[in-house]
Amino acid sequence: MKIGILTFHCAHNYGAVLQAYALQQYLISLGHNVEIINIVPSFLKGYSKRAWLKCVTIRHPYRILKNLHSESKLYKLRKKRWQAFDSFIKNELYLSHEQNIIPDKYDAYIVGSDQVWNSKITKGLFPPYFCSFPFPKGKRIYLSYAASMESIQLSNFEKEQYRHLLKNFDYIGVREQELINVIAPLTEKKVHLTIDPTLLLDSDIWNKLAFRPLIKGKYVLLYRVWNDFNSRNIAKLWANSNGAKVIELVSWLDSNTNNNLFQAASPLQFVTLFKYADYIITDSFHGTSFSIIFKKDFYFVKVNNSQNRSESLLSFLGISDRIINKKDTPIFTQINYARVMDKLAILKCKSQQYLQNALCNKS
Repeated sequence: MKIGILTFHCAHNYGAVLQAYALQQYLISLGHNVEIINIVPSFLKGYSKRAWLKCVTIRHPYRILKNLHSESKLYKLRKKRWQAFDSFIKNELYLSHEQNIIPDKYDAYIVGSDQVWNSKITKGLFPPYFCSFPFPKGKRIYLSYAASMESIQLSNFEKEQYRHLLKNFDYIGVREQELINVIAPLTEKKVHLTIDPTLLLDSDIWNKLAFRPLIKGKYVLLYRVWNDFNSRNIAKLWANSNGAKVIELVSWLDSNTNNNLFQAASPLQFVTLFKYADYIITDSFHGTSFSIIFKKDFYFVKVNNSQNRSESLLSFLGISDRIINKKDTPIFTQINYARVMDKLAILKCKSQQYLQNALCNKS
C-alpha cells in the first residue's frame, strides 16, 4: 500500500523529527511504500539559520543592541543546529517531492503523531491535519495515529469544529486518554488509544541509530523543554551523589553556554546521549519516551499543568511515582522495568492492531 503521512516532520525539534521517523520506519517494516507529505506551514519553519532580522524589528534601541550582541554569539551555534536537523530530515525521512502540495496518489493518509491538533501551535485548526484535502476522497483511507494536543478543554466553537472535521476520518487514534474523553462525544466513531511512534518502534532500531558514547565517564542527562532551572538542581543532586557530570540538552539556544550544554546536538546525537546516560531528568514527553525505550532510571519534572501527555503515559505504565514537582527533592530509586515492559507491550500490541486493522481494509 502507498501511504502518505502528515505530521510535524519539519519542526527543528527532537521529538517531532524522531516520532516522524519512527512511524515511517514502522510502516515500512510492514511492507508499505511510505512517504511523509512535505507540507511546511509557516508555523513549523523550525530554527532559522539567521535571526538578525528579528533583532532589528524591535522598536526599543537598547533591546535591539542587546539582541544583536546575543545573536552575534549564537550565530555559529544556530547554523550548526539548523544543519544538524536539516541533514536528518533530508537523509532519514522519505519526503514527497512536491513541497506544500498534498498529492492524491496515496491509498491511505495518516495524520500524526505529535501535537497536530494543538491549535496554539497550528494557529487554529489546520485543515490538512484533519484530512481536508483539495480532491475527492474516493476509496482512500483517512486515519489519525497518536494525534495529540496540549489543552484538553475546548470552547463550544472548537467542539463544533471538531465535530465537523472528525467526520473526515475512517479511523481515529489519539495519544492520551484525556483526549479520548474530550473528543469521543464529538464523533460517532470509536476513538482508539495509540502509543507514540517512538515507543512503537523496536528498541533495536534506536540502538543501531546511536553513535558511540559522546561523553566519557558517568553522567546524568538533563533534557529540558521548559525554561525552569529547578530541574538542573535535581540533576546536580544526583550527579553530586554519584560522582558524575550533568550533561544538558535544551530545546532552545542560549548565549550563556558551557561545555556540558548540548544546544546543537543532532537528532542522532540526542538518541546517543539518552542511550548511554546513567540517569535522566526531563520535563519533556519525548524525553520520557526515550528514557523508557532505553530502560533508564529517570524522573519526569512537572513544571506546569500543560504536561498531561507524559502523565498519561506514565500512568498507563504504572510508574506515576516517576513524576515529581520542580521543587521536590526525590529519592533516586530504580525502576522495575520488567513490569513496565509488560504494560508497554500491551499498549504497543493494541496500537499495532489498530494500524493493521485500518490498513488491511485497503490492502
